[in-house]
Amino acid sequence: MDYEELHNRGLYSEELEEALGHLKKTDIKGFIDLIIGVLRSNPEEAVNDGAPAAHKIRALNSIQEYLIDAERYEDCSFIKDLIKKIDNES
Repeated sequence: MDYEELHNRGLYSEELEEALGHLKKTDIKGFIDLIIGVLRSNPEEAVNDGAPAAHKIRALNSIQEYLIDAERYEDCSFIKDLIKKIDNES
């Protein structure tokens, strides 16, 4: 699902963007937990959503760095597999 589809379905708003930005700044663990939950709920959407693979991989590598520091190895493995899938699709 891309920005346009989110917007058309009424799922995107500036308020949502601001809330996510605030969460990222004030509660990185909560932000990462939210992102991991979304990715686990529909990993194929992350692979096939149309965003440039390099952008997705860069973002996932950042998340993976956090997860390694937090010793969340199961989540690291999930992100690593997702990166491989994205890389194979590009």
